[in-house]
Amino acid sequence: MSESAVAVLPAYNFVDDEVINKNTLWDDLCERLEQDLGAARMASTFSRAVPLGITDEGEFIIGVPNAFNHKLITTMHLADMNALVNEVSGYDELTCTVVLDPDLAPVAEPETSLDDLELESFGTGHTAIKRGSDTPFDPKFTFDSFIVGESNDLAYSASLAVAESPGLKYNPLFIWGGPGLGKTHLLQAIGSYIEQCYPNKKITYTTLEELLNKYIDAVTVKTVDINWLRNEYRTTDVLIIDDIQSLIGKEATSDFFFHTFNSLKLQRKQIVIASDRSPDELDLEERLTSRFKSGMQADIQLPSYEVRHAILRQYIKTLNIEFDPEAISYIAERSSGNIREMEGVGTRVSALAELRGKDVVDLEFVEDATSGLFPDPANKPVSVDTIIGETAKYYHLQKGDLIGANRKQDIVHARHVAMYLSQEMTDSSLPAIGKAFGGKDHTSVLHAVNKIRKKMSEERELFSQIQMLTNQINKRVI
Repeated sequence: MSESAVAVLPAYNFVDDEVINKNTLWDDLCERLEQDLGAARMASTFSRAVPLGITDEGEFIIGVPNAFNHKLITTMHLADMNALVNEVSGYDELTCTVVLDPDLAPVAEPETSLDDLELESFGTGHTAIKRGSDTPFDPKFTFDSFIVGESNDLAYSASLAVAESPGLKYNPLFIWGGPGLGKTHLLQAIGSYIEQCYPNKKITYTTLEELLNKYIDAVTVKTVDINWLRNEYRTTDVLIIDDIQSLIGKEATSDFFFHTFNSLKLQRKQIVIASDRSPDELDLEERLTSRFKSGMQADIQLPSYEVRHAILRQYIKTLNIEFDPEAISYIAERSSGNIREMEGVGTRVSALAELRGKDVVDLEFVEDATSGLFPDPANKPVSVDTIIGETAKYYHLQKGDLIGANRKQDIVHARHVAMYLSQEMTDSSLPAIGKAFGGKDHTSVLHAVNKIRKKMSEERELFSQIQMLTNQINKRVI
């Protein structure tokens, strides 16, 4: 172990691998986690984690290279890891501890002086970047400022993996989801991270609309030379392109982009794409959609109440007025999943409060200030996330219990009830429900639904419980 790793782990006394082999235990734990999380999420989240050893006090120490990985694993997966580590090891009192080990971080490429690089740019949002230049990356859109939850953890961890090793993993990375869910935040975070860690890489960040306008200028008005434009895109090290759905119906631009994509992929240059829909839902040529699907696809779902609350709380810190906790909860509870709209409500309320000379935004003020902004809660659809939360509360459990891998009888029963209610009360498909429950297979969901349906016909108590839960869920909106 190197000096920097020792500096991070000064107090651990590891037992000999002949007593408990750390690598074997880690392999077994990862194999078990993959059954619940799926291969894609497992790879994107844990690929940079390394077993460091097992202490004589029963701690299984796992190293990760940075704070982003540490936050993701400890927040989203540590409970499941602790539940499984004894199962796979055969021991009774092992626990997992995740620590930072800088030695695991990728080595950044040598810095290049400004004289060694040619800075070329054209148009807003298309820039060949070098350290010290003007950058299209907003400093507030970083990995550290991104709020991670069940709705976006795959996209987050895949983005981080790409930023750490551009061109080597998940190429292309295709991020998709509705408006205002954080796609642009992740694109900006990727570009900013690469800019800092790999200052000699040329990064091209653009929207499809901007690319389209430049291409039209090149082939019609000819204010831009087409050969220069072609070379500019195909000699970049990292291409980050937003709103790829704008390519629909643009045949000539589609052909230009197709050849650009192929050129970059052959050179093992990193491609990151964002869209408001999945590759299968894009009305584009098969040759394009098949390439979009050749790397990693990561969708961003509507954020849960907890994630919305955390995002809003973080955003309000940037405003010049204090919000009572009840006021924050009110906005987060009634907002849709669109983060930009939710932050816009926060800004509106803050501005009105300042105009009226209020020092603190309380619940009564926010109710008045947002009157008419939110739809009638009775018309809002029930979400799988709401069902999970309310079912966990009803059975005196944590949400993490229902989406994790714990096999205790009471937890399995509650999980099956929540799956049944999700199938009955939402329009979600079985695969979508399975994904919401930590990546379960759709056959597992179907088994749970059928099991609960059968037990309801046999057990009056369960029937009554589910009736009460249904009423409780209908009272609770997203």
